[in-house]
Amino acid sequence: HRAGPRTGIRPGPGVGHEAGEEPVSSSEKVVEDILYRLLSGLYVPGQRLVEVDVAQQCGVSRGSVREALKRLSAQGIVTLSRHKGACIRHLSRQEVIDILQIQSALAGLAARLAADRMDVGDNRARFDEAIGKILRFEVHPIGASFHEYRRQFYELLTEISGNRELGLMLPNIQVHLVRVQLQPMISDAFRRRHFKDYPAIAEALSTGDGARAERVIRRHIGRWIDEVMTLPDAAFA
Repeated sequence: HRAGPRTGIRPGPGVGHEAGEEPVSSSEKVVEDILYRLLSGLYVPGQRLVEVDVAQQCGVSRGSVREALKRLSAQGIVTLSRHKGACIRHLSRQEVIDILQIQSALAGLAARLAADRMDVGDNRARFDEAIGKILRFEVHPIGASFHEYRRQFYELLTEISGNRELGLMLPNIQVHLVRVQLQPMISDAFRRRHFKDYPAIAEALSTGDGARAERVIRRHIGRWIDEVMTLPDAAFA
């Protein structure tokens, strides 16, 4: 089972699916390309998405682009306006806090449930692989690859948790939007402090301590909320 919609970063526009994967539809290719460009820093919050330009970049019809933009609008990534067209959503401070509060509660629940199921099937091996990819970024926890591995980690927690509905509820895509928008305002010192939570998260989950796993992840996301409260208004203008 793969929780939630397909949102993995692909190598770039126009790339076909890998062997063993289901074929990617034209609109899905546009969705993945826009997310790739967003997480890679090629698109920024507030940027207009011109249908004809996106169609040319992805090698698809404008109809496929419209369908993709509607899907991204439903996911809270794109805003659609009759007069201004489509643009990458720009979040207010309160919207950022709201998204992170939801992420904190649901990710904490996923961690608590996952800790109890760590020794079911190949859960432990998959968890060790996922957290291992994140821990490689200790020196420089930034970039599209790091964000993608982190997304995969939280997605895996929902799978291991055994609660299939969590995968539909966790706002992982919106959280990426939060990070892209705030990236220029976040200090390297905060990133390094924030990164130090991952070994504690890994330990709590590996030892099956569900209560601690939930507490550590909620504290981890809570640090982001605290940081958001200190940022200047320019970050949300």
